Amino acid sequence: MLTSQTIHNKPVSNIDFFKPSLWALILLILLTQACKKSSDTTPAPVTLPVLSTTAVTDISSTGATSGGNITSEGSSPVTSRGVVWGTSSNPTIVLPTKTSDGSGSGIFTSNLTGLTSGARYYVRAYATSSSGTAYGNEQTFTATAIVQNDIPVLDGKIAAFMSTYNIPGASLAVSKNGKLVYMKGYGFADQGASTYVTPAYRFRLASVTKTYTGVAIMKLFQEGKLDLDGKVFGAGSILGTDFGTPPYNPNLTAITVRMLLQHITGAWGAATGGDVIDQNPAFTNKQQLDWIIDTRPMPDAPGSVFDYSNINYFILGRIIEKITGQTYYDYIHSIMTLIGATDTEAADKTLAERKPLEVVYYGQGTDAPYVYNIAFPRRDADAGLIATAKDLLKLITAVDGFNTRPDILNASTITQFITPSSVFSGYACGIGIWSAQNLWFNDGSLPGTRSWFMRHDNGMCVAILLNSRPDVDPGNAFAYAFQALELDIVTNASYSWQDIDQF
Repeated sequence: MLTSQTIHNKPVSNIDFFKPSLWALILLILLTQACKKSSDTTPAPVTLPVLSTTAVTDISSTGATSGGNITSEGSSPVTSRGVVWGTSSNPTIVLPTKTSDGSGSGIFTSNLTGLTSGARYYVRAYATSSSGTAYGNEQTFTATAIVQNDIPVLDGKIAAFMSTYNIPGASLAVSKNGKLVYMKGYGFADQGASTYVTPAYRFRLASVTKTYTGVAIMKLFQEGKLDLDGKVFGAGSILGTDFGTPPYNPNLTAITVRMLLQHITGAWGAATGGDVIDQNPAFTNKQQLDWIIDTRPMPDAPGSVFDYSNINYFILGRIIEKITGQTYYDYIHSIMTLIGATDTEAADKTLAERKPLEVVYYGQGTDAPYVYNIAFPRRDADAGLIATAKDLLKLITAVDGFNTRPDILNASTITQFITPSSVFSGYACGIGIWSAQNLWFNDGSLPGTRSWFMRHDNGMCVAILLNSRPDVDPGNAFAYAFQALELDIVTNASYSWQDIDQF
């Protein structure tokens, strides 16, 4: 029986004396049960998928077939699976050379593409889930080596052309329907060392570089980063007042990106004030363009006349740099990496600066003093690249509009790229247009250098690079002979091109 007591004049029952202890006991019991429950709950183990890699079959010079078998998805569902391959052991999915072949467990088949003839590859199946990525066993194989058969008639024509015009070395690349069907070196890369040209040798591209610049501008246009009809100089324009001294000549502020591409700025050409690209060789890019804007005449209204000028493309280089935040050469490198053209680099000025696997250049007659005295690397966007003939065709076949090799420009952008101005139908946006022969082309010429490519509507493309040129060309005999040589290659149906791909 409970009794009442008076504590400090307050009635209290006996149970009041036990309340603190009672609540402590209850809390202790609850905590004990919770800990027991927690200790009894063990997290499920995290396990990766289990899989194997299928043996490689159907091996060719450019492709193969493999796949995998996922026998267990592990602790979470497989969300992505495929194979990854490379030229080093244990390739991982950080490589771009991989397939994506669905999800879940079971057997899958994968097609490997873009292989290099004769190269040894390592391949592993992979399976990715929220738990991570697992790999199957490694398989190895070697892509089939391509044996290219000589075409004596064609080789003889090139040898005769070189002999006639005293050309020490040349490199040829020919593609048909997106496949590199013929490539060959001729003559000497270095006469003094008796080193012969092979397809791996690189040559100065001279004005063929303008095609690369045109493609770069078109890519930025396609990505919505510039307007081809946008103004280049003045308030609210792409370059604003970064160069030269305002107030500007009204002709300068009327120039658009498209006018630069099509050589219709009305300035800086042979007939419109002079092409001064090589003057002030010690100037930086900014100093040179400041000087051009502040001192050189602009006699004709932009859009009214075609006059070829290296300055137009020099300015396009500055536009590329302003929009991308990269140097011209770095941005071009990013495009070349995208298409696997890794042998394209910046040209340098002197013989001592010659890049690995770059030919020696030979100046004939009055050209001789100038071969290693060109304002590289400042002459970047108009003439500043070196490449192999193969790399050059990698670019051309990446913008050719055919459905063979993937293009980096879409159809509407290519239409802009190949559309000439209303004042001259023979030049578009970094390429020449020869409508009568159904082809695009470009050619380059500097002391010790001549380059040319053609892309025909019949699916044929050709590039020829030379390490010399005649210093004088009466009646343009050399230029016409070079043109005829390339035209013969893309149109002569008697050549038996192998069904091979050396890209």
